[in-house]
Amino acid sequence: MKMTRIQVSKKGRCAINQDLDSGKYYLSFPVFNGYVDYEEYYEVLPKELESIMRDEAALQVLLQKSRNRQNDERLLLKPGSIRGSPC
Repeated sequence: MKMTRIQVSKKGRCAINQDLDSGKYYLSFPVFNGYVDYEEYYEVLPKELESIMRDEAALQVLLQKSRNRQNDERLLLKPGSIRGSPC
C-alpha cells in the first residue's frame, strides 16, 4: 500500500489520500490511544470524492461522522484493543 496525499484541510486537521496500488481514496485524521499517535483511514466512496474535494462543508460532515465512529465499516485497518480518539 502506497498512500499519497492529494488534499489537506488545515481547518479539519485531515487529509484526502489515494492508495496508488488500488486507486482508492481515503480520508485520514490523527488519533491518540494514550500510548501512540496514529492515523485512521476511512474509504471515500467514488460518489463522495468530487463533493468533498471542492466543498469544505461536505468534507466536515464526512469527517465528523468518521470521528464519531459512524463510518467504521469504511476503516482501512480495524483498530486494536485500545482504540484512539481524535486529536
